[in-house]
Amino acid sequence: MLAWAKPAGLSRSVARYRLDVERLHQTFEKGEDPTSLSAAWRAGLGFDPLPEIASWWETWWSRYGHVRIYPTQVLLQTRDALTLEELRVALPSFQDAIVSTLTPEAVLLRSEAADILLDDLARQGYMPKEIA
Repeated sequence: MLAWAKPAGLSRSVARYRLDVERLHQTFEKGEDPTSLSAAWRAGLGFDPLPEIASWWETWWSRYGHVRIYPTQVLLQTRDALTLEELRVALPSFQDAIVSTLTPEAVLLRSEAADILLDDLARQGYMPKEIA
Protein backbone atom coordinates (compact mmCIF):
# COMPACT_ATOMS: atom_id res chain seq x y z
CA MET A 1 0.00 0.00 0.00
CA LEU A 2 2.86 2.37 0.71
CA ALA A 3 3.80 2.17 -2.96
CA TRP A 4 0.77 4.29 -3.95
CA ALA A 5 -0.41 5.88 -0.68
CA LYS A 6 1.15 7.99 2.06
CA PRO A 7 0.76 7.23 5.75
CA ALA A 8 -1.70 9.71 7.25
CA GLY A 9 -1.47 8.70 10.90
CA LEU A 10 -3.02 6.36 13.41
CA SER A 11 -6.48 6.51 14.87
CA ARG A 12 -7.56 4.02 17.56
CA SER A 13 -4.83 1.63 16.46
CA VAL A 14 -6.00 1.83 12.83
CA ALA A 15 -3.44 2.94 10.27
CA ARG A 16 -4.71 5.61 7.88
CA TYR A 17 -3.39 6.26 4.40
CA ARG A 18 -3.90 9.06 1.90
CA LEU A 19 -4.02 8.19 -1.80
CA ASP A 20 -1.09 9.79 -3.62
CA VAL A 21 -1.06 10.29 -7.39
CA GLU A 22 2.72 10.85 -7.56
CA ARG A 23 3.37 7.56 -5.79
CA LEU A 24 0.83 5.80 -8.00
CA HIS A 25 2.60 7.19 -11.08
CA GLN A 26 5.93 5.87 -9.76
CA THR A 27 4.26 2.49 -9.22
CA PHE A 28 3.05 2.48 -12.84
CA GLU A 29 6.55 3.46 -13.99
CA LYS A 30 7.87 0.33 -12.23
CA GLY A 31 5.57 -1.84 -14.35
CA GLU A 32 2.56 -2.25 -12.10
CA ASP A 33 -1.01 -1.86 -13.36
CA PRO A 34 -4.46 -2.07 -11.72
CA THR A 35 -4.53 -5.86 -12.12
CA SER A 36 -1.20 -6.37 -10.37
CA LEU A 37 -2.13 -3.85 -7.67
CA SER A 38 -5.38 -5.77 -7.03
CA ALA A 39 -3.47 -9.05 -6.83
CA ALA A 40 -0.98 -7.56 -4.36
CA TRP A 41 -3.85 -6.16 -2.29
CA ARG A 42 -5.57 -9.59 -2.15
CA ALA A 43 -2.30 -11.35 -1.30
CA GLY A 44 -1.49 -8.90 1.49
CA LEU A 45 -4.94 -8.32 2.99
CA GLY A 46 -6.92 -11.40 2.03
CA PHE A 47 -9.84 -9.62 0.35
CA ASP A 48 -10.55 -7.63 -2.82
CA PRO A 49 -9.59 -3.95 -2.99
CA LEU A 50 -12.27 -1.47 -2.01
CA PRO A 51 -14.25 -0.44 -5.12
CA GLU A 52 -13.33 3.24 -4.62
CA ILE A 53 -9.61 2.43 -4.60
CA ALA A 54 -9.86 0.05 -7.57
CA SER A 55 -11.75 2.75 -9.46
CA TRP A 56 -9.06 5.31 -8.57
CA TRP A 57 -6.37 2.97 -9.92
CA GLU A 58 -8.35 2.42 -13.14
CA THR A 59 -8.99 6.14 -13.63
CA TRP A 60 -5.33 7.02 -13.36
CA TRP A 61 -4.27 3.99 -15.39
CA SER A 62 -6.51 5.14 -18.25
CA ARG A 63 -4.64 8.46 -18.24
CA TYR A 64 -1.16 6.99 -17.79
CA GLY A 65 1.19 7.45 -20.72
CA HIS A 66 -1.07 9.73 -22.75
CA VAL A 67 1.25 12.68 -22.24
CA ARG A 68 4.99 12.40 -22.12
CA ILE A 69 7.42 15.25 -21.53
CA TYR A 70 10.81 14.99 -23.18
CA PRO A 71 13.00 17.68 -21.60
CA THR A 72 16.03 17.03 -23.83
CA GLN A 73 14.22 17.23 -27.15
CA VAL A 74 12.93 20.10 -29.23
CA LEU A 75 9.45 20.24 -30.71
CA LEU A 76 9.22 21.41 -34.30
CA GLN A 77 5.70 22.20 -35.42
CA THR A 78 4.89 23.21 -38.98
CA ARG A 79 1.84 24.94 -40.41
CA ASP A 80 0.77 21.78 -42.25
CA ALA A 81 1.88 18.28 -43.19
CA LEU A 82 3.10 19.42 -46.61
CA THR A 83 5.58 21.85 -45.04
CA LEU A 84 6.99 19.13 -42.81
CA GLU A 85 7.38 16.81 -45.78
CA GLU A 86 9.10 19.60 -47.72
CA LEU A 87 11.60 20.01 -44.88
CA ARG A 88 12.33 16.29 -44.88
CA VAL A 89 13.22 16.46 -48.58
CA ALA A 90 15.00 19.85 -48.62
CA LEU A 91 17.23 19.37 -45.57
CA PRO A 92 19.21 16.13 -45.29
CA SER A 93 20.26 17.03 -41.72
CA PHE A 94 16.62 17.34 -40.75
CA GLN A 95 15.83 13.64 -41.12
CA ASP A 96 18.83 12.69 -38.95
CA ALA A 97 17.71 15.12 -36.22
CA ILE A 98 14.21 13.60 -35.84
CA VAL A 99 13.70 11.53 -32.71
CA SER A 100 10.01 10.86 -33.24
CA THR A 101 7.11 11.96 -35.43
CA LEU A 102 4.21 13.04 -33.23
CA THR A 103 1.69 14.16 -35.85
CA PRO A 104 1.88 14.91 -39.58
CA GLU A 105 2.75 18.50 -38.55
CA ALA A 106 5.00 17.93 -35.52
CA VAL A 107 8.25 16.09 -34.74
CA LEU A 108 10.60 15.81 -31.78
CA LEU A 109 14.18 16.70 -32.58
CA ARG A 110 17.43 16.02 -30.76
CA SER A 111 18.24 19.17 -28.79
CA GLU A 112 21.84 19.29 -30.01
CA ALA A 113 20.58 19.49 -33.61
CA ALA A 114 18.23 22.45 -33.02
CA ASP A 115 20.69 25.31 -33.60
CA ILE A 116 22.15 23.72 -36.72
CA LEU A 117 18.66 23.09 -38.05
CA LEU A 118 17.58 26.69 -37.37
CA ASP A 119 20.60 27.93 -39.34
CA ASP A 120 19.81 25.51 -42.20
CA LEU A 121 16.18 26.64 -42.26
CA ALA A 122 17.19 30.31 -42.44
CA ARG A 123 19.68 29.59 -45.25
CA GLN A 124 16.93 27.81 -47.22
CA GLY A 125 14.66 30.85 -46.90
CA TYR A 126 12.39 29.61 -44.12
CA MET A 127 11.53 31.93 -41.26
CA PRO A 128 11.46 29.71 -38.16
CA LYS A 129 9.97 31.11 -34.99
CA GLU A 130 11.88 30.01 -31.92
CA ILE A 131 9.91 29.85 -28.65
CA ALA A 132 11.76 29.06 -25.44
